[in-house]
Amino acid sequence: MFWDRVSGIYDLFGNIYNGKVNRKMCTAVAKEIWTNDRVLECA
Repeated sequence: MFWDRVSGIYDLFGNIYNGKVNRKMCTAVAKEIWTNDRVLECA
């Protein structure tokens, strides 16, 4: 499968290139999710 082959590179690229934006987004989303909440998808 395509994603199986590129997942390592994709993660590395995402961590380096989008790291700052990702951390800010995760912080903002975390403020909206409570302990008892269920999240269907966060993308």
